[in-house]
Amino acid sequence: MDDHPGIHIPPPSASYIRETLSRLPLAAAVLHLLRYVLEGKFLNLLYERHRGRGYEDILPFSRVVEILADALLVHHGSGRKALLEAEKYSRLPTVKEAFYGKLRRLSIDLSIAFLTEASERLRQVFPTPPNPLPKSLHGYDLIIVDGKKTKHVAKRLKLTRKLAGQLFGAKFLVGYDPVARLIRNAAAHPDGERNDSPLVPDLLASLSPAGKRRWQIIVSDAQFCDLVQIDRYRQGNRHFVLRYHPKLHFHPDRAHRSTKFTDPKGRRLIEEHGWLGAPKDPRRCYVRRITWLRTDHKNLVIVTDLLNVTSSSDDPAPIPTTDLIDVYLIRWRIETVFQEVTTVFGLKKLIGSTAEATAFQVAFCMVVYNIIQVIRGYIAQSQPQPLSVDDVSNAMLFDSIQGELISVFKVIPPAKLASAIKQLQSPQEMRSYLRERLAGLWEAGWRKARNKNPRVYGPKKKGSGAHTSVYRVLHQHKSKTTTFKDDG
Repeated sequence: MDDHPGIHIPPPSASYIRETLSRLPLAAAVLHLLRYVLEGKFLNLLYERHRGRGYEDILPFSRVVEILADALLVHHGSGRKALLEAEKYSRLPTVKEAFYGKLRRLSIDLSIAFLTEASERLRQVFPTPPNPLPKSLHGYDLIIVDGKKTKHVAKRLKLTRKLAGQLFGAKFLVGYDPVARLIRNAAAHPDGERNDSPLVPDLLASLSPAGKRRWQIIVSDAQFCDLVQIDRYRQGNRHFVLRYHPKLHFHPDRAHRSTKFTDPKGRRLIEEHGWLGAPKDPRRCYVRRITWLRTDHKNLVIVTDLLNVTSSSDDPAPIPTTDLIDVYLIRWRIETVFQEVTTVFGLKKLIGSTAEATAFQVAFCMVVYNIIQVIRGYIAQSQPQPLSVDDVSNAMLFDSIQGELISVFKVIPPAKLASAIKQLQSPQEMRSYLRERLAGLWEAGWRKARNKNPRVYGPKKKGSGAHTSVYRVLHQHKSKTTTFKDDG
């Protein structure tokens, strides 16, 4: 280590490295998980399958991932600091500009495959959590679907420097598993202004099947409540629970009387059966509509094809009305997930300035989020009196992890550290290591603070409203240039 020119500092011994990692268990656990999930062979095969027109040459994809990991986990989202550190330890085989060039050329398909396949590897090592769903839904595979646009894109490109308002990167449609508390898969488009609905087919295609005897339930907001999306949700072993949108007409079934009642939680509910869509529309769907009459908020109305009757042995068992309301309320968790991914894991400081670069950073931050959820799950289960995973603060835990990683990288050169992190081959080995490494680990600050007196927020101040996406700016410029050449 040549931190001080002219002073020879001998490299740390193997025993020193082992002792350091033993005193920093969070850093050791995260480094082993990163080594397991982002193993070199896996990354190479992933790149070959989804690289599109990209190529490796001197700077391999695996090294780009390493540098980005250092930037997000150690250097508070600074790409420049991570590159200087890589240059210092001879881990950057070319100039710094090549890293940014590689990042902006990574295909959207590669980013999505990276997130989906890395998350599947993490699901295999996740501890079995207590199921937060109502008992009637324990046999289902629940997927919450919502969209996220990439904000806070820096206006570094010449064409974007004088633009007013916000600049968006890529648009994501995300599938979230509320039982494992992991981001499961996603679909994306480079245009951050794009509507979420056209991404639904790609999202469902990348969603691994639940199995012949297991049903999936897609839960999403009112913007996905139309006959086109409903027809897609119902394919295969899938059902849906959607917030009702009045643009889709509901026609009550006169042969099935509506019922009004108050559930054990004091909620006033109305249950109806009927059809969504006009009588002549072939996509017309028979549904169950549930209305929660609220005094403090707008009424919540949901529709589902999970009926409270069973017509054949292949149909799932009926689900109580109150449980379906509870299921939809769980949908709000994905909003918290997006907020934490943005504020805690580095999406307020984007390294790249193109849609492709932002898409890969978003995908990587979501993988980091999933890694923290795995650590969080093992810590919660290993306590003398096991905690709910939701009682462990993501922000405080990540702060501790980042502090330990910074300490490790300060005293151990990357080459020495890489050789000290054992490559665990199987999910069973990884689970055993994490159980042993994280057993009984706890700090008082990790318990999530609960606000017993929630704040009352007034209406938000209106901004200028100006916004566009970097994709549209570049696309319009390219179109104008092409037209000019054709006219010439």
